[in-house]
Amino acid sequence: MYYRYKKNKGPGVLFKVLFAVIFFGVLFYFANRYQEYLFFWRYTVNQISSGINSASLVEDEQRRIEILRESYKKSLDYAEANPLSREAFFTLANAAASLAEAESSVKFSSYILNDNGSVFDRESRDLLLESMKALKKGIALDERQVVADSILVLASKLDFYTGYSEMEKIFSYIALVSDPASLSDVEDRRFYGLMLVLKGDVDAGVAFLRNHGQIASFSDRLFFSGALKKAGQYTDAIVEYKELLSEQPSKEHEVYILYNLGEIYYEQSLYNEALEELLKLQLVKPDDARARNLTGQIYLKLGDKKSAEAYLGGLGG
Repeated sequence: MYYRYKKNKGPGVLFKVLFAVIFFGVLFYFANRYQEYLFFWRYTVNQISSGINSASLVEDEQRRIEILRESYKKSLDYAEANPLSREAFFTLANAAASLAEAESSVKFSSYILNDNGSVFDRESRDLLLESMKALKKGIALDERQVVADSILVLASKLDFYTGYSEMEKIFSYIALVSDPASLSDVEDRRFYGLMLVLKGDVDAGVAFLRNHGQIASFSDRLFFSGALKKAGQYTDAIVEYKELLSEQPSKEHEVYILYNLGEIYYEQSLYNEALEELLKLQLVKPDDARARNLTGQIYLKLGDKKSAEAYLGGLGG
């Protein structure tokens, strides 16, 4: 009886063992395939990011744009193939923004030096808006996760470029950056420092730019001088601009510096000093519209309406 019971029980045990082997085998197979897929996907995303980063080292402008266009196309494909991956959308956002800057020959420093929001053409602005949408999708996929500092800076920079949000929104992103000194891109560090200045943390912003803004070349120092001006540190800004002038800059840079010196003196009601700088500028570039307008305003402040009319085109009282 006992023998017969054991014999009948055998096939059930074997079936259970066989089922367990098959189940865990299938589980291992799919886990392995998933790991391989995940590894391949991450490696490819890293390749896209590496392509974006390496493009900044390419001197030939057209070649740099080609690399970024290729990275952008790849990032579009991966965002489409991985609609639940925040990393895929962050990569797309970075690629689109980098391409927009490259096609408009813009870096944040040059954008500030240009002091003009019209540098982005329609196609580039569309890329900036696409970058913003991709960032929002990435953040929305899991709002509980901590967003990387570089992504926070990118989000605030896009708002700054496009004027899509109020400055308070930009400042709120900046406040979340945990380790700004570790931002790998010097343009991101400069953006962070200048946003502190515009927020009102002037001393902290200027100190950050001095320590982490990589102020070395002529154009670097030109950007820093502009930051000092925006910070209201006019004395330091004047010293910096005067030093740059003494280095015999190009005509374009000379015009830029003289105009900014004129503006600084004007803001301080030092009208004669402002006029002196602007008249120097007009010897270099007589048809500079902004300089002529500011010169006219200065003459009005000095009570010389006749000279003001000559610059402002018949303005009378």
